[in-house]
Amino acid sequence: MRKEINQLRLENSTLKTQISELASEVENLQQSLQFSDAEHSNLKKRIDEITTVSHATNKNNAVLLLEEKNYSIKLQARQCNLEISNVAEKKGENLLA
Repeated sequence: MRKEINQLRLENSTLKTQISELASEVENLQQSLQFSDAEHSNLKKRIDEITTVSHATNKNNAVLLLEEKNYSIKLQARQCNLEISNVAEKKGENLLA
């Protein structure tokens, strides 16, 4: 009977050790999961920031392109202008003065 009790105590001790090891592993896994979750959140935030900057850059590029196009159109319109000199704009205007 003593032998059986000692064996049960030994088994109990072994089980406690195994449970303790498992609890330690679970704790490590929880910490690892928390770290991974924090990294995921940081990466998601960074991706959102980069996406915002990218959209702003695309808009700025579109504005610059439109400004260049506008300048080109105005320049072309000015090249087609004629300057007429020595013609009175109003009746009786003195062109010599």
